[in-house]
Amino acid sequence: MKQKEFSSYNKIGKNTVISESCIIGHPNSKDLVAKVKTAGVIIGDNCVIRSGTVIYSGSKLGNNVTTGHNALIREGTNIGDDCLIGTNTVIENNCTIGNGTRLQTGVYVPTNTQIGKNVFIGPHTVMTNDPTLGRVRKLYGPTIEDNVSIGANCTILPKVKICENAIVGAGSVVTKDVEKNSVVFGNPARPRGKSDEKIKKWLAQ
Repeated sequence: MKQKEFSSYNKIGKNTVISESCIIGHPNSKDLVAKVKTAGVIIGDNCVIRSGTVIYSGSKLGNNVTTGHNALIREGTNIGDDCLIGTNTVIENNCTIGNGTRLQTGVYVPTNTQIGKNVFIGPHTVMTNDPTLGRVRKLYGPTIEDNVSIGANCTILPKVKICENAIVGAGSVVTKDVEKNSVVFGNPARPRGKSDEKIKKWLAQ
């Protein structure tokens, strides 16, 4: 089965490979009902888009981006260069992901989330953006600054800011802002040290 393109306005870069069963330029629900041609998708050079991936119209991917199978990238999302979007990862609309960031398998990124450069997010981490649990329609995604590392199976609550160079241990529930250069873990996540000390220990192993 070949990939399906809804829009004739997609722009695909040089040496980019799009596998079978992908949908490139999927319209949002309003445009789908109206049956109008949309802005399309911009995908940079040397990207690999694996089978089952769906990328909505209005999204932009930089150079050297790789997706796993069945990734979903919604409209208005901008992904920088040299990024990895893991298998079954979902990125909702109007998100920003900086250069060199790696989202592992099954990560969920909600609407209005900002993720910086060189961030690592472990498998099945879930970010949230609705502080009222659906009662008031105001969505506030978290902000993840540059060089942050987040372990597997974490939960990041709405409006939370994880500052530069912080490390979040696996399984943590992050309910408050995380300071620069800090290590946090637990439920709720609490400060446990400094990230530079942790990195030194890793390098010494």
